[in-house]
Amino acid sequence: MAISTQDRVGGQLVAIGLVGVLITSALYAASPPATALPEAYPDMAAAFAGAIPGSVTIRAAGLVGIIGDVLFAAGAAMLCCAGGGRSPTAAAGWAMIAICGILFTIVDGIAAFALIPSAASQSAPATFAAVKLVFDAMFFAGTVATGMGLLIVFAEERAAVGLLRWAGIAAGSACLIGIVLALTGKPSGQAIGLALAGSALTGALLGRRISRGVVAG
Repeated sequence: MAISTQDRVGGQLVAIGLVGVLITSALYAASPPATALPEAYPDMAAAFAGAIPGSVTIRAAGLVGIIGDVLFAAGAAMLCCAGGGRSPTAAAGWAMIAICGILFTIVDGIAAFALIPSAASQSAPATFAAVKLVFDAMFFAGTVATGMGLLIVFAEERAAVGLLRWAGIAAGSACLIGIVLALTGKPSGQAIGLALAGSALTGALLGRRISRGVVAG
């Protein structure tokens, strides 16, 4: 079956964008975790203390992340609307992934342009605390959208087969487990970071398969 232009371009955008997200994940991992990763009950003193020392990698993560987020959100939106035998359930999953991209654009925008300046402002640490809470809340929202979207997409998408399908489902499940950890007051930042890195890797591989018209193992 011939591949549609929407599938080819949409898959390419998802794959390229999520490679950017993988780079972003590595940069966040290299940053002070209390500052760069979300917690339901963050240690604001530790987060504030790590902001300036971690400014280079946090800003770089945000800048790279914005580009990757926009690209994969656009690709997911194209796949959501592409049709071509894709089930309504699969389309809904891609819609969730597109929403995830929008939410993480906000997260990475805060990291690039607000988190560090707020730590250096005259009203710090109060300003920093407000910005950090918004950063964490949007990070959690994006993680929920990622987990739900991946579970749907990897269960329904024709190009998700074999080991890749189960790896994607595992990554989506890990995102939601990280949210449960956060809601129960347990440390969750690093678990969520790893889950999102796994989500980006499996999503990029799926996007590449879709762009090449691969629908069987």
